[in-house]
Amino acid sequence: MEWTYQTLLLLGLPLGGSLLPVASWRRGKRLAHAISLVVLAVTAISALFLLNDVMSNGPSTIEVVPGFVLKLDFLAAIMTVLSTSLCLACVLVSGSYGVLKANGARYLSSILVLCASLNGVFLSGDLVMMLFFWEMMVVSTYLVVIHSGKEAAMKAGRKYFVMAQIGAVLILASIAIAAVETGTTRMVPGSMIYTGISGIAFATFAFIGFGIDAALVPFHVWLPDSHSESPTPMSALLSGIVVKTGIYGLIRFFFLLYQVPGGWEGVVIPLGLATALVGVFLAVFQMDGKRLIAMSTISQIGLIFMGIGAGTAAGGTSSLFHLLNHSIVKSLIFLTAGWMMWVSNTRDLGKINRVREGRRILPFYLIGVLSISGIPPFSGFFSKSLIGKSVNSSSPELAIMSTLVGMLTLLTFMKLGWFLFFRGEGRSTGESPSAAVIGVCAVLTAICIAQGLLSPWVVGMIDEGMHGTDYATAVPSPISTSNLTILGYVSLLVALAIWLRKEFVYRTLTEGSLRFFGTLGKKELFVDDFYLLTSRAVIRGSRATSLLASGYHRDYTAYVIVVWLVGMLLILGGIL
Repeated sequence: MEWTYQTLLLLGLPLGGSLLPVASWRRGKRLAHAISLVVLAVTAISALFLLNDVMSNGPSTIEVVPGFVLKLDFLAAIMTVLSTSLCLACVLVSGSYGVLKANGARYLSSILVLCASLNGVFLSGDLVMMLFFWEMMVVSTYLVVIHSGKEAAMKAGRKYFVMAQIGAVLILASIAIAAVETGTTRMVPGSMIYTGISGIAFATFAFIGFGIDAALVPFHVWLPDSHSESPTPMSALLSGIVVKTGIYGLIRFFFLLYQVPGGWEGVVIPLGLATALVGVFLAVFQMDGKRLIAMSTISQIGLIFMGIGAGTAAGGTSSLFHLLNHSIVKSLIFLTAGWMMWVSNTRDLGKINRVREGRRILPFYLIGVLSISGIPPFSGFFSKSLIGKSVNSSSPELAIMSTLVGMLTLLTFMKLGWFLFFRGEGRSTGESPSAAVIGVCAVLTAICIAQGLLSPWVVGMIDEGMHGTDYATAVPSPISTSNLTILGYVSLLVALAIWLRKEFVYRTLTEGSLRFFGTLGKKELFVDDFYLLTSRAVIRGSRATSLLASGYHRDYTAYVIVVWLVGMLLILGGIL
């Protein structure tokens, strides 16, 4: 049996430590909180050591017991660093958002289990074991989403759980096909023939399964509710790492294990662009602050999908770079804007009157907005430019259209910042952001700035870890004269011009000739209504089928009709 101390701490410590908050809660929530922080801090440090080992010594595979295999490579190591760090930040600030006042022990335990399950997903060297940890992740995420116990939170939790299980079933189907085609469930590079039915089914099941978890349009319906109804620290964690597990699965399956299918870019890049545009379009019209940030997450996921859709080494590097950037920046935005909504006791932007104490976290929010909007020298500019460059080689028209996302993203967060930090005369609540909130936001801001200033080094590290030392991605310059860079700057100027005429634009979209688009935005393209009607039809159909099969309704005519239809289908199948 081979077992390194890093993997023992990354998996065993948070999983075993999840019992400690429950056991120590009666002695005080501060003790339980402190124990959870120590467990996560040690886990995060172990993840950093693991990343250093992988970069120094290369990837390795550990078989703990037969069937329990760990794959330690760069992708697994960088994702565990991200997951453990964000879980630590989430728990550190939880007390400042009133999360521990009720069901605090369950909340802390669920976060620790979530940390262990995320690490398990990333470190698994076997597909079946990965799915086991995936289910742990779904259950622990569900428990945190429903933390408040409100009806809206319970509804959001159910929606997330159902969608996640649909995705898990599809992933299981893809794993079964991969096992049959390659003869193993081990995560070893293999070939997949996509011309046959099994290959097409594998690619379809895996893509949709992971796409559901990543909130790819039109499978995004679970994300806005889950993000908005979760406690604010968990919202940051959901956006920062949980939705990224779907991206991880796609990179692992199609870039590191099996080759990219033919025609990949013709399907994935348009879907990514549609997701990016739909997400940011819906965000612009949102008046629920947390739901607005959640819609923006969908948009940024779309950009990552565009990079993955390029199907090249540069596309993989740019996607992973933007994943890292978005995880840090969106966590920062959720914690700053979320604190303003929490202290105001409402998410409705129309009812929020700015709180003077929020000035202490305003600089952090602004830097996060500049980065997520793709403004240099912050990290978002470099990762978005790399994605545009990788897509431009195969789909230049779609790469140009993606610049609209930066323009609308800037408008979205200018709107959010205006309502939260600048609108109204201002009032004092007597409650300032805690030292924990200030500290975590300061660290996230520093990382955001560092990733921009050190982007050549970060990209080089990703290239070396993912593709080896023989490959190097050229980092774009902020003063480049390329068409995409110039168009990106123009779109940002257009966004500022629109903001200066925001009242006129708002009236045009809500009352004027373009009110149709405003209605679509406010109703979120009626996608949620469609899913609701579909789910009701499925439930009614399943109930009718159950009653019919149980014999409760003695309608033998119906039985005859069903048998006749099945028989005709079999006959037609035999003829064809």
